[in-house]
Amino acid sequence: MDDWKGVGLRERVVGENPHKRTCKWYKISMKQWPDITAIQKLFPCEAPESGYWREPISDTGSGHDKGTKLSELYLCHGLMFLQAVLPSHIESWRLPVAQIPRLSFNEPDSKFQIPVIHDNNFVQDWPTWYEWRKLERESPVALRMDMVLTVYHLLTKVLGVVDTSQSATKSRRKLTIHYAGAEKELNVIPLFSELALLIPNTDIVMVFFGQACKKLCEIAKTEKYEGCLARKEIVYHYTAPVYLGGSTFQAKLFGSEDLYSPEHAKPDALISENAGLFAYTTWQIAYSLAAKDGIPWGITEYMMNEVLEYEEHMVQWRDLAIYSSQYCLQHGLASQEKTQAFITNLSRAQARGAAMNPIMRPGLLATTSDAAKADNGFVLRVC
Repeated sequence: MDDWKGVGLRERVVGENPHKRTCKWYKISMKQWPDITAIQKLFPCEAPESGYWREPISDTGSGHDKGTKLSELYLCHGLMFLQAVLPSHIESWRLPVAQIPRLSFNEPDSKFQIPVIHDNNFVQDWPTWYEWRKLERESPVALRMDMVLTVYHLLTKVLGVVDTSQSATKSRRKLTIHYAGAEKELNVIPLFSELALLIPNTDIVMVFFGQACKKLCEIAKTEKYEGCLARKEIVYHYTAPVYLGGSTFQAKLFGSEDLYSPEHAKPDALISENAGLFAYTTWQIAYSLAAKDGIPWGITEYMMNEVLEYEEHMVQWRDLAIYSSQYCLQHGLASQEKTQAFITNLSRAQARGAAMNPIMRPGLLATTSDAAKADNGFVLRVC
């Protein structure tokens, strides 16, 4: 590998050999397979080749015949919010009740599934969460709950913006999370209520951004969907029982723009799952806004080599944002005070903490290389 002599387009244009640039990260990534396999084997129904834990193509929205013209709704995430009322939590899961992580504990048969307010750092991985929720691992809910628990992992372990220790939760708190680039996550927004159980005595507001949100909200504006949930300021809300911390969770859809803009309230954290930072140019705008305002941003990616590359090269985005701020100051487009505050925040912005996510989604993904790959597989603090 170290003796690679291939010449690609990038090398001919800018004098860089892509393989030599990325080889070191792929070597590390290939060594992650045993750890990923260990997580898959936590669940009895997981099979390396095929089986229950594999998600069918049709479930991802791409399982259609060639030439078939799909309706606008088929290609839209979050269709449930085009209704006036959501189905119940139990109905939505379509699983035996014993396999469902309950949100309501008023039913007689629910007393055996009531979790307790856990000590700080108790829920760290799938075994501890299943134990806390009193679920057997035959329950396949991990196929959806990875999106929720990964947010919790990013908030508590990667970004450190949430402390769930008993001393920290004595006073009522507010937590605002911006979820950027939401797509399939719009289909499971009610599941994020789990955060209200995991983070006691806190009023949580989660705002979902992105093109999929904008598309959903545009469809909701049509006369056909008058009175639907997507038109409301709060599309979903949940209040945890008082004996479990009494936290509240509110979900909002931001459909007027694709991206967060500075005039909106500053969140406590920015979250993006399976982000693909270097695949979409708009992420550079998001980085500039978050880094300038000192907003902690945590992401996940499919492969370790991706987050390692970000960790090393995100400094280029930071330097470009600093140059942009200085340019605006020189041309009278920004004040000295504001520019200095931006540059101070930017100078502190450093990508760090590339690591495997212990609450990644079970099940194998198709890969074209020997690098380990998993849905929500690896985490990074971008800034």
